[in-house]
Amino acid sequence: MSKDGKTGFNKILSMFMDYFGMGRTASIVAMIVVSCVMIFACFWFFHSAPPKTMTITSGEKGSAYYSVAEKYAKILARDGVKLVILPSAGSVENLQRLTDRSFKVDIGFVQAGLAKGQNVENLVSLGSVSYQPLLIFHRLGKPVEILSQLAGRRMAVGREGSGTRKLAMALLAVNGIEPGGDATFSGAEGEEAAAALLAGKVDAIFLMADSASSQTMRALLRTPGIGLVNFAQADAYVRRIGYLNKLTMPKGAMDFGKNIPPRNITLVCPTVELIAHLCDAPGCALSGRWRTDALTPGIGILIRSLWYAAERQPTKKRSKAYV
Repeated sequence: MSKDGKTGFNKILSMFMDYFGMGRTASIVAMIVVSCVMIFACFWFFHSAPPKTMTITSGEKGSAYYSVAEKYAKILARDGVKLVILPSAGSVENLQRLTDRSFKVDIGFVQAGLAKGQNVENLVSLGSVSYQPLLIFHRLGKPVEILSQLAGRRMAVGREGSGTRKLAMALLAVNGIEPGGDATFSGAEGEEAAAALLAGKVDAIFLMADSASSQTMRALLRTPGIGLVNFAQADAYVRRIGYLNKLTMPKGAMDFGKNIPPRNITLVCPTVELIAHLCDAPGCALSGRWRTDALTPGIGILIRSLWYAAERQPTKKRSKAYV
C-alpha cells in the first residue's frame, strides 16, 4: 500500500476510534463489517431490481391473444420494459410453458378451466382479462341450438395445444359426441377453418380468441348461408361446468343496418386469465393474500402499468366487444 493510502486509512481509522471510543483492533474489525454490509446492500439493490425484459406466451399471430400482448408491450415500453411476445398454439401450450420452469417465460394468457390436474402451485392469476366466447359456425341450413345436432358431422375443433380444442371436445363429449364415433374432427383453426367451412369441407367450426382473429369471426357472421349456434342450454352448461359463463350477443350487435345477428344469440364462455410465476427467491414468501413483491421481479411493474393505463382510458373505451 502506498504512503498516501496508508495515511488515508490511518485517518479513517483514527476518526473511527475517536468517534466510537474503540481500540485499534476492534475498529478495524468494525470497519470490515461495515464495508461488507455496504457491498452486500449495493449488490442486493442491483440484483433485485426489476428486469428490463419480460416474456409473455400469447397465441397465434393475428389472434386476439397476440393483439392484447402487443398492447401490453406498448404500455410496458413507457416504463422502459421490453416485452418479448412468444406465439403459441393457445391456452394449453401457454399453461405447459408456464408450469415448465426450464422454459423461460414470465406471464401468459390461459383459458379458465385448463389447470385441472396440472401442478400450478407456483403460478398465480393476476386477474381475468376478458370473457372468451366460443363461437360455433355451421352450414347446416337450419338453426342449431343443441350440440347433439352436430352428431355425425365434420367439425374443425382447432389444433392440439389450443384452448378451443380443449373446450370443444369437452362440450361435445357431454353431448355423446367423441372421437371414434360417426363424427369426424379436423385440427383446422382460424382462417384455415373458416376457408374449409366456406368450401364445404367441414360442416361446423369452433372458434375462440386464442387461435382466431376477430376479423375472421366478424366476416363469418356476415356471410350468407353460415349460421351461428345459439346455446339454448346455456344455463345448464354454466351450472354443470363451473368455469363457464353465459353471454348474450344482442340482435343487430354486429351490424345495425343489416340486422346481424337477426336475433339474440346466447353463448357460453370461460374467462381468460393473465397468469404469472410466483417469486421463489428468499424474502418473497407469501403472507396471507399474495402481494406484488411475492411475484417474479418485473410483474409488479406490469400490474402498475396496466392499472395506470386502464385508469387513463375513458369508461366507454374500456368496454369490450363480443367479437
